[in-house]
Amino acid sequence: MENLSGTIKYALVAVALFTIVGCNKCAEVRPGSEVSEKGCDAIDQILAQHDESLYRFQKFKNGEFASEEGTLSPSDMPPGTIEQVAKEAKDNKLTGCAIQAGRCPKWISFSKTSTLQRIEKMTDLPKLELVLQNNQKK
Repeated sequence: MENLSGTIKYALVAVALFTIVGCNKCAEVRPGSEVSEKGCDAIDQILAQHDESLYRFQKFKNGEFASEEGTLSPSDMPPGTIEQVAKEAKDNKLTGCAIQAGRCPKWISFSKTSTLQRIEKMTDLPKLELVLQNNQKK
């Protein structure tokens, strides 16, 4: 019976690892980062090469919503992301952009996993490209 118990433990660990490794990474640019103010054109060029369902790209002017591209479903984002980004943009009087890219299962806790790539500096933009490429393959 002890061997059966050990086998079940290994099987559960294998399933958990497959689930974690199999999850796509997600990327975000939040208001207040260097990229949110300076990188919108560079982000536009990256996004133009990918399926619109992989991202939601919002632009702001003086903290007010100006436009949106992409069709990433809110259910593929951490809960409350759209509202939080709008609040941060308003609080920072952002003239720039914010983005959420990539899909992960709803049950993944974005704050407790390594699936979320924060794009904060212009040198982080290749991470965004990788996230989009990895999500495109699924």
